[in-house]
Amino acid sequence: MSNLMNFDPLATVTMNSREIADILKVRHDSVKRAIERLAERGAIVQPPMVDEAGTDAMGRPRDTQVYVFSGKKGRNDTYTVVAQLCPEFTAAIVERWLELEEGLKTKSPPLPNFEDPAEAAMAWAEQYRAKTLAIAQADEAQALADRRRGYIQQYKAQAVEYEKELTQQDRTIKALEPAKQFTQTFVERDEDMGFREVVKMLKGKFSTITETSFREFLVKSGFQYKLAGKYVPKEPYDSNARGLFRPTVNSFGDKEWKFTRKGFLWISELWEGEEKQRVATQRARAMIRSHGLFNKVGA
Repeated sequence: MSNLMNFDPLATVTMNSREIADILKVRHDSVKRAIERLAERGAIVQPPMVDEAGTDAMGRPRDTQVYVFSGKKGRNDTYTVVAQLCPEFTAAIVERWLELEEGLKTKSPPLPNFEDPAEAAMAWAEQYRAKTLAIAQADEAQALADRRRGYIQQYKAQAVEYEKELTQQDRTIKALEPAKQFTQTFVERDEDMGFREVVKMLKGKFSTITETSFREFLVKSGFQYKLAGKYVPKEPYDSNARGLFRPTVNSFGDKEWKFTRKGFLWISELWEGEEKQRVATQRARAMIRSHGLFNKVGA
């Protein structure tokens, strides 16, 4: 009975890194690297390494270095290794330990005297304790794997939020680009702006603007008219006193009119009002159509 009481099922049971690789169906060197990383982080105790006899692909004798786990701590460390590599094999590694322990029990300790009720009860209690402990350790290993998956999911969620934040920052920068370009053009370089440059800058704020629509707006509003194939400002908008346009001469010797800083700010405000009116009209028409009143109003 004392043999039964003092028997430690994990005293001589061992499992090496190659056995773990076979159970997980992964490369042995992958298991060894995982063990080394976990040991460096202090997650497990560095297990001893021994040479295991074997053969290479050609059938020649060859020793392989393997890590050996033993004892209760070694068993728990294998659960950590499996949770790191393949959490779905946690149950398989637990079953393997149970097989090893049961095999050792059948070999080493003497059977209890079942004619002695006290000894039989203690043997049953010991067996129950061992299985309960194994189940608890399996649950602990599974919980560790679940935490690891939780950390991964949390990291992915944070990565998505970070990507959204970067996207929003890009949009903000893009929205500020016209203002930045305006500052560089009129304040830093003190340059006037041609027709196409004005359209390009306004497009940063009003995406629907085109050269055609902007030209039609200038002509319809009475700010410009066509003279000898060129668009020129109408009086009194071309006066120096107003300071909205400034005449220049291009590289071909032709006279051109450009917007000054004051002129750009003035025409931007007018175009913004035009855009608001256009959007309001479109919405009103859409509401009329949605209520089936378009024909009646048109009549």
